[in-house]
Amino acid sequence: MLKSLELSQKDCIIGRGDECDFILNGKEVSRQHARIKFEKDNYIIEDLNSTNSTFVNGHKINSRTLTHGDEIIIGGFTIIFDDGHGIEGVYDGTQVETPGEETKSIMMHYDALTKKLREREAADELIHLRRVWKSQKKLKQLANQDRLTGLYNRRYFDKTIAERLNAAKAIGSPLSLIFIDLDHFKKINDTFGHDKGDEVLKRIAYLIRSSCRQDDVVARYGGEEFVVIFSKMTSANASAVAESIRRIIEEKSPSLLGLEVTVSIGVATYPDHAKNSTELICKADQALYRAKSLGRNRIVEANV
Repeated sequence: MLKSLELSQKDCIIGRGDECDFILNGKEVSRQHARIKFEKDNYIIEDLNSTNSTFVNGHKINSRTLTHGDEIIIGGFTIIFDDGHGIEGVYDGTQVETPGEETKSIMMHYDALTKKLREREAADELIHLRRVWKSQKKLKQLANQDRLTGLYNRRYFDKTIAERLNAAKAIGSPLSLIFIDLDHFKKINDTFGHDKGDEVLKRIAYLIRSSCRQDDVVARYGGEEFVVIFSKMTSANASAVAESIRRIIEEKSPSLLGLEVTVSIGVATYPDHAKNSTELICKADQALYRAKSLGRNRIVEANV
């Protein structure tokens, strides 16, 4: 409950005794616990050798000049010094129902600061979580990415081909796979060096990626060999895209690399050529081998 007392220039005794000016009924309050006196235009609080001491703004005091808004703790009571109005006491922090204007202002300011702190803490936590998420995302990308070309790596391809084929089975749609191998790549390394070989791989990877749809999975399978998964694509359409890739590489490589580069490509499609991912990979690889044995720089579709 709220207790209020308007101060005057006379001494005000606070305690649990009936003779006190501001009575606080609590077992931790001494009979005469503290005095507030007016001296030289200031109000001063003094502890009267109480059993459990007097505190102002969390500090134990013997005597202290009070300023507007000071929080006095006596036993389990909180008393607010309101210069110009007096003192108001609340037991165990119970909300004041009818605070003075100055006390109300303090409470509103306290609530506003608390809200700001909570918002800042929430913002800091969100920033931390975003950093963690971005770090995990980056690590995941690095784990699935070929460092030289920026394409997906063999690990990601091996994991994804079965998932994509199972999804195709579920909706009854075709799925095509092409294997791409650079022709005479060893000769390029032997003639121009491995740095030039790395440049060739990066440029060819870019041409392949830019010839495919965003959802297509383009990966470096190993060495100079690349692989592309085409979801919802027939064998005829996959062969058409493969031919476009072959032609673009043949036409663009002289200007991009200063030498002509050609590729051989094998094409296989589910369900025309294979019933599962393992068989599909095998069929596409066999088609690539035939393309190379037939003279390279061509595409070959798998046998039914």
